[in-house]
Amino acid sequence: SKLQAQRLPFTTARCLGPAVLHVPHQPDIWLASQPRNYAAAPKSFKALLTERRVREACRYFDDPVSNSTLTIEAICLNVGFRSRTAFASAFKNVTGLTPSEYRQAARKYMPS
Repeated sequence: SKLQAQRLPFTTARCLGPAVLHVPHQPDIWLASQPRNYAAAPKSFKALLTERRVREACRYFDDPVSNSTLTIEAICLNVGFRSRTAFASAFKNVTGLTPSEYRQAARKYMPS
């Protein structure tokens, strides 16, 4: 049976440093308030949010427990996407891989 989406402990705020911005209605999503290379490559808030959500999905896939227990749909919902189609499109745009391809590649490099 498919597992329901579960919230995992979130520690990204520590990774981003002192300047973080909480995204309303997404209690587990945080963004850097000022992107590192903003002057070189300005991006819209929506683009930054999408990239942040995809990076968080990568963390789920890179974690051995969530990679083996959560469905792609559950990860999609956990990071704030409303549909698997939108998630897959955004994921491929950011990483160059589909979520399934990324999951398989991550599993190859997990400790046994």
